[in-house]
Amino acid sequence: MRQLRRCQVSVDLKLAGEVALEEARRIFLTDIWDPPTSYRHGEAERWRDAITEMIKSDLGLGWSWEDRYAGDGDYEWCGAFVSRCWSRGGVKLSERKTYFSSCFRLRAWASYKQANEVVKNPKPAEGPWRMIVALNEKSGDVQFPDGTGPRAGDILLVGGVNTGPGKHVTLVEKFDERKREFLTYEGNARGVGPDGKKRQGVVRARRPLGLPLGAEETTYHARWLIRPAPSDLAVEKD
Repeated sequence: MRQLRRCQVSVDLKLAGEVALEEARRIFLTDIWDPPTSYRHGEAERWRDAITEMIKSDLGLGWSWEDRYAGDGDYEWCGAFVSRCWSRGGVKLSERKTYFSSCFRLRAWASYKQANEVVKNPKPAEGPWRMIVALNEKSGDVQFPDGTGPRAGDILLVGGVNTGPGKHVTLVEKFDERKREFLTYEGNARGVGPDGKKRQGVVRARRPLGLPLGAEETTYHARWLIRPAPSDLAVEKD
């Protein structure tokens, strides 16, 4: 599997996103369900171990102080899944640990704002910088400030109407222009597993751009699209 390594030349950001997406696909194919806390089947222990790694290990959020994942919504681990994917893509652990656990923190990170009083989040003197695009129920076509559209590995925050920074963190596989939908890989979500059946766990899903006609205001749709900067990726991988 491809990884990014520390180097003196500028990082290929498009490649970094593709590497993050590769990791999402790899995890997806390992077939991870989100087991009920009461479910003690042997396979459920493997699922709990995998989710716990996303939360506690330096390959994910690095929140080592958290308890082992018990299952069934014990911890909202959608951001931990995306952190695990972008650890392979090269985002620094210090950034993932501070900002990748929630939509609120990720939006602050992408906007070069602080999420707490301790960790600074300065904007580099020179770009390219992180990109963040505001989306809502009326959104049309998506264009980043650099003229590109959505691409593999972008971070998509979704939520219902008036949910501010969003309610759920996802990783973009691609954007379906005809259906105006993002195809995503997600953790702690309802969607389709590798067997093609619906489940709760690590899944593939579709998230609309804008609120579809007749949909409830609580329908999760695209709220913010985020792309790391090359300066976020200057880390050495094992």
